Amino acid sequence: MPTIINDNFNPEEVALEGSNLIEASAGTGKTYSIALLCLRLIVEKHIPIQKILMVTFTKAAVAELETRVRSFVRLALKASRGEAIDDTTIYKYIHQQCNAQGSALVTQQLHIAQLFLDETSVLTIHSFCQRTLSEFSFETKQLFGATTLTPDEFNQIAEDVFNEFWRKHITTIQIPLLEHLYAFKVSHQNTFDIVKEALAGKRLVNFAPLPSNFLSTDFQNQVLSDYNTLEENKQLNYDTIVAAITSQKLAYLTAIRKNKTAANLLLVAFESEDWDQVVASLVEKADKNYIKDIFADLLEEINTLCSIIAQQKSLFKNIAYQINIAAIKAVKRAIQFEKMRRGVITYDDMISLLYKALQDGDQSAALVQALQTKYEAVFIDEFQDTDSEQYAIFERLFKKNTILFYIGDPKQSIYAFRKADINTYFKAKQDVTVLHQMNVNYRSSVAYIDAMNAFFLPQKDFDAFAFKEDAALKDAISYIQVVAPMGASKGMLLYKGAETYPLQLSSHANKKELHQAIRQILIHLFTPGNFELVEKDKGARALRPSDLGILVRSKKEAKVIKLILAQLRIPSVTIDESKLLASDDALHLYYILNAVFDCSRSAINKALLTPLGGYTDTSILHTDEEALLMQFKRYQDTWKDKGVYVMLHQFIADYELNQKLYDPSAEQPERRVVNIHQLVEILHKIAFKKKLNPEELLQWFKKGMEGEAREGDEYEQRIESDQDAVQIVTIHKSKGLEYNIVLAPHLDLLAEPPHFTSHRCTKNIIETTSRTRK
Repeated sequence: MPTIINDNFNPEEVALEGSNLIEASAGTGKTYSIALLCLRLIVEKHIPIQKILMVTFTKAAVAELETRVRSFVRLALKASRGEAIDDTTIYKYIHQQCNAQGSALVTQQLHIAQLFLDETSVLTIHSFCQRTLSEFSFETKQLFGATTLTPDEFNQIAEDVFNEFWRKHITTIQIPLLEHLYAFKVSHQNTFDIVKEALAGKRLVNFAPLPSNFLSTDFQNQVLSDYNTLEENKQLNYDTIVAAITSQKLAYLTAIRKNKTAANLLLVAFESEDWDQVVASLVEKADKNYIKDIFADLLEEINTLCSIIAQQKSLFKNIAYQINIAAIKAVKRAIQFEKMRRGVITYDDMISLLYKALQDGDQSAALVQALQTKYEAVFIDEFQDTDSEQYAIFERLFKKNTILFYIGDPKQSIYAFRKADINTYFKAKQDVTVLHQMNVNYRSSVAYIDAMNAFFLPQKDFDAFAFKEDAALKDAISYIQVVAPMGASKGMLLYKGAETYPLQLSSHANKKELHQAIRQILIHLFTPGNFELVEKDKGARALRPSDLGILVRSKKEAKVIKLILAQLRIPSVTIDESKLLASDDALHLYYILNAVFDCSRSAINKALLTPLGGYTDTSILHTDEEALLMQFKRYQDTWKDKGVYVMLHQFIADYELNQKLYDPSAEQPERRVVNIHQLVEILHKIAFKKKLNPEELLQWFKKGMEGEAREGDEYEQRIESDQDAVQIVTIHKSKGLEYNIVLAPHLDLLAEPPHFTSHRCTKNIIETTSRTRK
């Protein structure tokens, strides 16, 4: 347990010693505080900046933190020399230190820090482990100069092994069984996607061991035999139900006509004697009271039929699930073998290897001593996203003889699917010497802060952040009430001139009603004269589409929201993780490249019949074949002589692609234009980087479209436009983004958890109105 709990954290005053955990709610100035603590370590403790380690979760967070530290050092140096700076906190602090230590010493410390800014250690966890394994290869027992598998190499191994697994075990499955399995998404692409997710860290729960004869001929025959037995029983049961219904058809029809819901469901099928549809409807709605009342004498038969159908589904669902397990195991085994054969490691191996090195007695002690000499102070940011191995590394290395700060917010632990372990956070909370709590929110309006405090206030039998799985961890997550700083002045949303309540909730019976509610909210928001936004230190102005951010859970939900906005003629953009090489635009561009490479009439026709070519089945019959062949031959020569970039831009100009795709009446015109230009950039970059000839580039493009994983943001679709537009973004992607108004539909709890360990969610629609940053 912490010996000190500081519920009024102030980075200007906190003691720079021991092990600390800072719980920093959103908007409380976490990055600013870390940079200020770093500055204090340089000035007060005289710790060289190159001996301060800062580890955070993402490359974007690394860039933000490093930029802030650099800025603070430079501002502080100016202040120590008597120059004016805008940051009053830094200016006041440096002035105090100059009085206490002398201006010359403070300036000297900051001047040295500025000289060594390029040696600042702000790293991701993988970068830290990679640097440590490389620099201390003897202490960690690593092969000197051991290489790391690149993402492309890793993906290629995974794809090759999976293809071999698929050829050996899946393509040999008997056709009747394979047809049933396909209904449960057993396909090459779907199964490989699950394998890739598992390799990325998602955990697929294995409920039972695989049978020793899994997918053997005997196994398949037994499954089909079990299915056929169930099918025979189902048919007997079906015949019994139909016979009973036909013998009392008039009585059932009379009862159905008296019940409006039953009539909507069954009347047409009954009157047309479509017994397949009637029985299917009875099975689908077997739990409804009107079915139980009207068909009371058939309930046993209906329930038996439901049970048989459920058994059949479960039979194939389990096999489909086991195929996923088998594929994951096969790929993981092969990757491990390949790593041993080639003497290489993956990025995730870096963490495991450093963790294992720290478990090794005397060698471990030498490594700990070396790193404690290298780093005198350590900050671990976004600590709620760590896992048990990562925490064990930091605790072993830096808990003693080092100034250690963990910074995190357990309420924001949403990356369980990336191995983040909230229980590790709880353990750290028990292990540190001092627990600090940041409770001043600098980001949101006073009214919004008050609303959130009221919303999350624990009730008698409900606490949104209670974690009761372990009695020893009582109140491991608790809501810390936050306040606005003195004199805080933020904007507000006005409705008809009056301030609106900043947090509104609504609940709806089904998705249809939910979508209708979303439509009405959007109409209400953007009807002229309804709402105005008062920005800080500015007057009121009309609401703009870009003031609104809509949070969704999935791409499917995003498409629904985008369609609603389009129908209302409200401009919108989607910020998502859609893989560009899997888009229709990539396929169409592939057809163009293939036509240029092949220069055959059939390939050219196929290319020109895409939206990029713009031809129709009729218009292509009236083209000048010879002229087209000559044109594509010129494209082919340009590709060989000047590269794919020049060639494709010539095609874009010749076929007026920008104008054609930017037709406002077309579906998502901005998205398509951006996609095409982004694809051209990627193809140019890959061809140049890998020195690929046209045939090799075409092969690379085809593999990418077929699902070979690619790493990096360049393979994700870019935002369509910088124009004034509503932003639609997934909950995970929204972290760190900022909007004046947030609309969050689809927050109801998932009825069935997915196979992979997932994150938790709340209920209902939440509409927030403030300057809100996720």
